[in-house]
Amino acid sequence: MFLLECGPPSGGRSSCICGCANLPVEEVQRPGGLQRILDYARRVHADSIVALSERHIRWLAAERHFIEPHFKLLLPSLESLNLLRTKEGQIDLAKQSGLAVLPTHLLRSAGDVASIPAEDYPVCLRPSDAEGVHPSFKVEICSLPSELRARIAGLQIQQPLIAQPFKILPNLLVHMARSESGAILRQSAFLVDRKFEGLALRLRRTDLSPALAAKLADYSRRANLIGPFHFDLLYDPGRNEEIFLEVNPRLGGTTDKVLWFGHDEAALCFDAYGFVLPPSLRSFSARRSTVVNKRTIVKHLLYCLSSRLGPLDYPDCGAFHSALASLRDLVLARDSVWDWKDWRGSVAFHFSGTNLSPPQQVGGTEASV
Repeated sequence: MFLLECGPPSGGRSSCICGCANLPVEEVQRPGGLQRILDYARRVHADSIVALSERHIRWLAAERHFIEPHFKLLLPSLESLNLLRTKEGQIDLAKQSGLAVLPTHLLRSAGDVASIPAEDYPVCLRPSDAEGVHPSFKVEICSLPSELRARIAGLQIQQPLIAQPFKILPNLLVHMARSESGAILRQSAFLVDRKFEGLALRLRRTDLSPALAAKLADYSRRANLIGPFHFDLLYDPGRNEEIFLEVNPRLGGTTDKVLWFGHDEAALCFDAYGFVLPPSLRSFSARRSTVVNKRTIVKHLLYCLSSRLGPLDYPDCGAFHSALASLRDLVLARDSVWDWKDWRGSVAFHFSGTNLSPPQQVGGTEASV
């Protein structure tokens, strides 16, 4: 595997990386940048190309006609990506596939806030399209109509915002892979019973009901999803109900965690596009019931100690009990990154350029192609 990284070099490398080069950020989404990608792929004798961030995925998918005479592009079609580009479009597909969806309100201006009934507060506010609002943000919680109006008034909105009731519930992740012929290669479900800043802090394997599996397979067929992807849902244990939030048609933030439960998204990506790989020299097994990223656990502990936990942190059990849970996970849970067979890459991730400050902006150019 070879890495072409956008921007300056970021530090140490995993032993899985055979070589690395850099693509200047100003050449991303430019003809010159595309030519650099192809030239590097030729130089390392690659036969396929894959990207990580949604921005890069859409760029390369739009240039498939220019890339695929030379290299196989391991990405869904541009038509599929465009269909799923907005949360509004994703929610429409979820309804068509029979998935439960929260009451959804589309907001184009502060005046639209009046249409939201009082029982839907507090609301979770998200952009329908990450590039359709400025300044960009990922998610915010608004408890009152006045708070929501004030938040919207400070935004430049090109695409509608999504407002849905905020539910204090665990998440259910379903990682899947689908081949070019339409066959479902794998469906694996994981319960997110701890969240930090709205993201998965801890995963544990759980069962996937046949009914939900069928609905998600129907969704992937309607969207013509190919390769690895994952669904993010809320799980209401009281009603035994799964509620659709979004789908990510790419490798994601929990790819490293699900690997230790035997869901190898990298291998499934090659399988989905018809590559026959030699048998793996090793298998991945957590040998524990939970998997975490311990670097994130340390950050969570620091937030607990400095009383910086917020409404997106789950469960809401107070800073003391949250800190105790993270201390247990620091000792007992499987780390998603550390691997003695790749100690160089593990050290590089955990200790090179460590940043424990809050994230600054969503949708940068930090991912690689």
